[in-house]
Amino acid sequence: ATYDTVELLELASAIGQRLGSAAEPQHEAERAGDLRHSRARVELAKDVLGFEAHHDLASGLERTLVSR
Repeated sequence: ATYDTVELLELASAIGQRLGSAAEPQHEAERAGDLRHSRARVELAKDVLGFEAHHDLASGLERTLVSR
């Protein structure tokens, strides 16, 4: 498992590739309250919940989207 940062456009691209979609994201003007950056505190989830990631982005998407 990895704890690398994944940009939103990277995630959208990975999902599109897995689904065979050539759709392009539409960019709109920023809105009040939009977050520019967000990062999960995986170490806190591990300490409090016992969570530990077992999949990287590609394998996680594969497991998630295969049932769709």
